[in-house]
Amino acid sequence: MIGGIPAAPGIAIGKAYIYRNKEIAYREGPLDDSEIQNQLLLLTDAMRSSVDQLHAIVDEASKAGDGTKAQIMETHLAILDDVSFTDEMKAGIMHEHMFAETAVRKVSEKYEAVFAEMDDEYMRGRAADIADICLRVIKNIIGVPVNAMGEVHEPCVLIARDLTPSDTAQLDKDLILAFCTEQGGSTSHSAIIAKARGIPAVMGLKDIATRLADGDTVIVDGYQGHAHINPDAETLDTYLRLKAEDTKRKETLDRNKHLPPETRDGHRVTLLANIGSVEDGSAALENGAKGVGLFRTEFIYMGRDTLPTEDEQFAIYKTVAGMMNPYPVSIRTLDIGGDKSTPCINIPHEDNPFLGWRAIRISLSEKDMFKTQIRAILRASAYGNIRIMYPMIAEMTELRKANDILRECKEELKADHIDYDADIEAGVMIETPAAAVAADILMKEATFFSIGTNDLTQYVMAADRMNERVSYLCDPLSPSVLRLIKHAIDESHKENAPICMCGEMAGDPKMTSILVGLGLDELSMSASSIPSVNDAIRKLSFEEVQALAIKALTMDTAEDIAGLLAASHYSDAKPSRY
Repeated sequence: MIGGIPAAPGIAIGKAYIYRNKEIAYREGPLDDSEIQNQLLLLTDAMRSSVDQLHAIVDEASKAGDGTKAQIMETHLAILDDVSFTDEMKAGIMHEHMFAETAVRKVSEKYEAVFAEMDDEYMRGRAADIADICLRVIKNIIGVPVNAMGEVHEPCVLIARDLTPSDTAQLDKDLILAFCTEQGGSTSHSAIIAKARGIPAVMGLKDIATRLADGDTVIVDGYQGHAHINPDAETLDTYLRLKAEDTKRKETLDRNKHLPPETRDGHRVTLLANIGSVEDGSAALENGAKGVGLFRTEFIYMGRDTLPTEDEQFAIYKTVAGMMNPYPVSIRTLDIGGDKSTPCINIPHEDNPFLGWRAIRISLSEKDMFKTQIRAILRASAYGNIRIMYPMIAEMTELRKANDILRECKEELKADHIDYDADIEAGVMIETPAAAVAADILMKEATFFSIGTNDLTQYVMAADRMNERVSYLCDPLSPSVLRLIKHAIDESHKENAPICMCGEMAGDPKMTSILVGLGLDELSMSASSIPSVNDAIRKLSFEEVQALAIKALTMDTAEDIAGLLAASHYSDAKPSRY
């Protein structure tokens, strides 16, 4: 058995097929001046071919009703259409005398590094998109077939060093029972596509492409993140039974995913989705989301030399608002800094960036940039139910300054006779301990709260969740974290204001009982988690989980609270037998 990262749920059993991507030989140059024009033409032709290929994939996916696949490929098209992106490739040819494929590789490596260094797992996953787009262009430059998946002719488990989103989008679901890769993570677009198409997947399996041979029997456990190679008879029999149970359970979840998320005694919880792009919104609706609890807008800014314009942002926000209408869409203003950087914003080096100039602190310092985003959000609010959400608020002064700018933008739009929702709500992300403790103060000028448990937990515990030596402290079940969450909920409810949770904790069905018991009104999560959390909610008694939460708040350690949840009769509310 090899352990990796569970990327898409499910269990599959089949024969291995090793996918060997052809190695690309890069010409290093330097180019003679006489060759520059020819290389520019090669790049232009390759870009055109890449666009045509992506349009074909989008058309095919749209006809098949595969909205997630279509939208992800449309994102790739949008990146290819970015003039600054392609201009950097041309500059490599013209000014650094690189061959076309080498110039593209250099740009790819630059932007892959920007995303790969980020702490946010979702944003790290975007590095694979840049690599995929550039690899497509490179293959078209040198004449290598873009899609080698046509070599698969019978059902198999696909084994690869890595699969790009384009590779995954073109997998034949009738032939690919599951896939295992050495690279990738659970929030990559390859994982998102696999989840949407129901293909079990495990990523991060060390050396699996070299440890297997074509025809080996493989069991893929997409829940645990395991691959069993040539299993013994007992293991095979166990997984055959589990696969049958899993198929039956998935059919039930799919059948019930649009039922109201309501406890057995009638308490309703709203389930929303965390998204970072238009395509994520499509997947959210397919899985039963009743709106967006967190729209990460930083992806619009990433990998750009120039700031996105008001019109560019407006078009994106308007599309999502219209897609979700009448459901709410909470748009988080730019959350850059810390681990996230972009060429279009000069963020100086800091010894401790997570406690430094980031998120709302940057927005308030860069007022023109902030106003551009707020104006775009306001304009889009005329086309749907949009809410504005400020990240990393630590004190009332910041909230007041942000709201002052919001009012200023409203006055400008009104003077220009541009429509917007005059009653748009403006809320606060509760992700600093300061905001949680002062929730009663902030509620005087915020209309809603949303709890970001990822940052809140690491700030409360003074422990970097990416540091293996102290990551054990980053447990959202810590009594101190739960007490702050409960305080924010109570202060919100005193003013009859809704409160949401949009951190990873919200999408874990094992946590659903205590979160509902604490009194959260809304839970926002990745689209693929919604059916399982809905199922967990429908098994609960609100009265019983309220008592469970009260007891948890009296306990001494995260381990004690985890034991309490495990011992409850709701402990089977999880995505699988595990």
